[in-house]
Amino acid sequence: MSSENTTSLLTDRYELTMLDAAIKSGIIGRKAIFEVFARSLPLGRRFGILCGTGRLVKLLERFRFVDVDLEAIEGIVSQQTIEHLKGWRFSGTVRAYSEGECYFADSPVLTVEATYGDAQLVETIVLSVLNHDSAIASAAIRMSLAAGNRRLIEMGSRRTHEYAAVAAARAAYIGGFHATANLEAGRRYGIPTAGTSAHSFTLAFPTEREAFEAQLEATSGPITALVDTYDMEDAIRTAAGIAGDRLGAIRIDSGDLAKQSRLARLILDGLHLHNTQIICTGDLDEYKIEELSDAPVDTLGIGTALVTGSGHPTANFIYKLVAVEDPNGQMIPVAKLSPGGKATVGGRKHPARIYDARGTAIGEYIGTSPLDTTRAGLSRPLQSELMVHGEVVLQDDIDQARARCQQSVEEFGSVARDISPGQAAITVQRLPKRALLVIDVQNDFCEGGSLAVEGGHGVAQRLAGILGQGHRTTTGVYDYVIATRDYHENPEGHFAANPDYRDTWPPHCVIGTSGAELESALSGILFDAIFDKGRFLPAYSGFEGAEVITGMPLEQWLADHEIGAVDVAGIATDYCVRATVLDARKAGIGVRVLADLCVGVNPETSEQAMHEMSDAGAVIA
Repeated sequence: MSSENTTSLLTDRYELTMLDAAIKSGIIGRKAIFEVFARSLPLGRRFGILCGTGRLVKLLERFRFVDVDLEAIEGIVSQQTIEHLKGWRFSGTVRAYSEGECYFADSPVLTVEATYGDAQLVETIVLSVLNHDSAIASAAIRMSLAAGNRRLIEMGSRRTHEYAAVAAARAAYIGGFHATANLEAGRRYGIPTAGTSAHSFTLAFPTEREAFEAQLEATSGPITALVDTYDMEDAIRTAAGIAGDRLGAIRIDSGDLAKQSRLARLILDGLHLHNTQIICTGDLDEYKIEELSDAPVDTLGIGTALVTGSGHPTANFIYKLVAVEDPNGQMIPVAKLSPGGKATVGGRKHPARIYDARGTAIGEYIGTSPLDTTRAGLSRPLQSELMVHGEVVLQDDIDQARARCQQSVEEFGSVARDISPGQAAITVQRLPKRALLVIDVQNDFCEGGSLAVEGGHGVAQRLAGILGQGHRTTTGVYDYVIATRDYHENPEGHFAANPDYRDTWPPHCVIGTSGAELESALSGILFDAIFDKGRFLPAYSGFEGAEVITGMPLEQWLADHEIGAVDVAGIATDYCVRATVLDARKAGIGVRVLADLCVGVNPETSEQAMHEMSDAGAVIA
């Protein structure tokens, strides 16, 4: 691979110096999660369009360091880093919103999971592509909405960098444009090309007639005549007299375009050239296009405003670390606490969009676990895998992205079609964190214990199989995994020699005995917190317990950790599970009871407990 085919130096110097320090400090190989998002939309915009992912994955495939690249960074990084980069390739996983999808402030449009070194190194190229292409596509769709059914031609090549022009043409096509004047974009991406002629061509001839005649002689098909070099009315009549039915279109590039186009239409119709179309150009943006809504204009050509994002040349995406592996192999959420609106939210995000009964998008929710995408009526997760271990696994073609853009905007109804300044079509809301709450899965409540419930060992084993040896806090199903324990010393009136098994019970879960410990299958689980209850007084609900280290009550602990929803499993359905669930609902916490991970003392009272919990608003799953 030659240096011309690599993209490794399309980056900022500090990416390499951070890599150098990461190698020397030893953190280079730790797993990391970065997310791309915008803190806000441009003022007055109702949505943005994600664009550039199709280009990005190809650039990441070519992100290598060949000899000439390595020579260029000598003196910037150490020899150790240069050796590391020899033969290096990006080997991370990339998930993103589909290209052409609408996004909003805080939408996590792209997620990179890789080693810290790999993920940090690609920051600049990720942002370069997405910020540019999304700005163009976001402007393009607004112009497309303003244009209605009229044809749009991208004509911005002479107003931007030569390579940016190609990327801009691609983004504009995805955003709803029909053609481009850029031939390289046509060749590379299959976008239809279109063009007319310049005033310089007309001025190069002694007369306008001779210029039009030259155009006719150069082609056997229809021509487009530029008619505002001198006098528009004379030019239209001259072109019509020469070309007749071969006058496919005229172009007007100056003056009051609404007034000029109406006059031009009258002249053309008077000459029986009803099929000759009118093209308007000349520093157009979405607002000027909207002003032409009643004018007899068939095609619009847009350049400067389009390739500069119509006043917003960047999408203002940022690329932030949200989780990193600690020395024990656990993924730990990390976040900035910077003032001035620059604080971030730690932990990987899982976005989904919800709809009303008519299929209109009404919200975007961000959860911190995959389960959140199936909660509360959420119907469509927004991220898909584009790359896995550095290999491209999904890449839509440009026409799929273009169709998706139109479909995505239509999902929001009339509010998205309004280009006037206003509020975002929807707001992005973060769902509360979710915890798994394991209730009293202790030896004394399992087979062989002093107060055994049939099926207790099975619950413990199934929970252990789900959680494994240590749960994952950012990439797993739950943000936290916590447990409660009956932990008795002398609970007043709770123990009895002749218990009634309703209010009094045989001694169980006594502090210092093996019966009080969690069932052995759960011994390898790294619980985030354990809450003990009932030391001196009878207690059934976990909300009567306190965290074993800090003494903090369960309700306060959940609030301090921003947990607003719990999945509940454990023993026994008709006693401690029931009491805990009812208290959780009283506290306003969302509850899902995992019925297959609960066992009860009595089938009849367990069924009654399930109905009671459901009536309180818990979901029985």
